[in-house]
Amino acid sequence: MTWKDGEREDATTYKVVVNHEEQYAIWPEDKATPPGWQEVGKAGNKDTCLAYIKEVWTDMRPLSLRKKMEEMAQTPPAPRPRTNEPEPPSLVERLSEGTHPLAGSHRPRLREH
Repeated sequence: MTWKDGEREDATTYKVVVNHEEQYAIWPEDKATPPGWQEVGKAGNKDTCLAYIKEVWTDMRPLSLRKKMEEMAQTPPAPRPRTNEPEPPSLVERLSEGTHPLAGSHRPRLREH
């Protein structure tokens, strides 16, 4: 990892890594790949690696979320059973009716020295 003084140019060579959730990151090529991540075979300067990630990582959702959403789309949850009982009032409706006690406090000013 090398930085050019003055311009602070990043001369680091990076590698692109991916985790089990198919989330991408860049990592310095001279460092060991962190646990839970795998190299994808792409390396270069920061801009090159970030451009590659932008190209391949088109869905930012973690893999587990994508799978769960696909599963729910194929087998949506059963609708709630209808009952003759009216829906309970919402929180806004409950707070909008009647009177409600308020609690307050006064925070003393700090003394200036």
